Amino acid sequence: MDFNTYLNNAWNDHAHDANAVAHNFGQGLTLAQTTDQLSQLARLGTHVYSEHLGRWNDGIIFLNQIKTQTSYSAESTGSQMKIYEASLALSSQPNTKISSFTVSEQIRILGMSASAMSEQGQPEKAKSYFLKALDLAKSGLEATDPANRSLAITGNNLATSLEEKKERTPQETELMILSAQIGRQFWEIAGTWKETERAEYRLSKTYLQASNYDKSFSHARNCIEICEKNGAPAIEFFFGYEAIALAERARGQKVRYEFAVGQMKKYLNEVPENEKPWCQSALEKI
Repeated sequence: MDFNTYLNNAWNDHAHDANAVAHNFGQGLTLAQTTDQLSQLARLGTHVYSEHLGRWNDGIIFLNQIKTQTSYSAESTGSQMKIYEASLALSSQPNTKISSFTVSEQIRILGMSASAMSEQGQPEKAKSYFLKALDLAKSGLEATDPANRSLAITGNNLATSLEEKKERTPQETELMILSAQIGRQFWEIAGTWKETERAEYRLSKTYLQASNYDKSFSHARNCIEICEKNGAPAIEFFFGYEAIALAERARGQKVRYEFAVGQMKKYLNEVPENEKPWCQSALEKI
């Protein structure tokens, strides 16, 4: 097996079997032959140990193992490794000092830790880190600053996590909406039309969970409009119409709901076979 095959398999498996992926990181170290491959392995390891397993100290140990590899270059990847290490340390110890980092780096560290706290069922810490990151961003970021992408990802992750809660406090609902809005704001800066369209989808689902059905419908329509403007693939239209169907059902608009479901079925026929299982699962829940 070559490194790329290993890495693809690990990313495919990590969500449903994070422990097994972590157990096999030794194989990844053996297969990695370049600094770039070690950097990719560090990103995966940080994500798995932080967000999925909550084993932050093990994550730091793994990063130190990466740094002992002969092909590792601190000159080219050292700054990113320090960000990974700091995010793991901050997730483990809230009093960890990160003031020696640049504003951009601090935002990325806080964003990664906020996502980890949310995934590990610690919403108050997630909120604290996220709000600190937003406060730092008020100083202004260049459009090319990677902190923009970090804020977009963190906003999306927090909104998704809070949407999945069966019960939310009013404060959690407010944070859910704010997170989705921030995700949308920063994806427009850091992403393509597709990320922006998906951020509109996220906002639609967020407002649905917040019982604001008119806003849910409005953002679902935005999804479709962006898809139409950019000649989007069928799967993007499919999920845009899923958002419309959910909003219209919640608004009691039976005819419009049935039309949206019909559009979902239409676009399902155009979706590639490897993507159909996701769509069919969503259709069955409508």
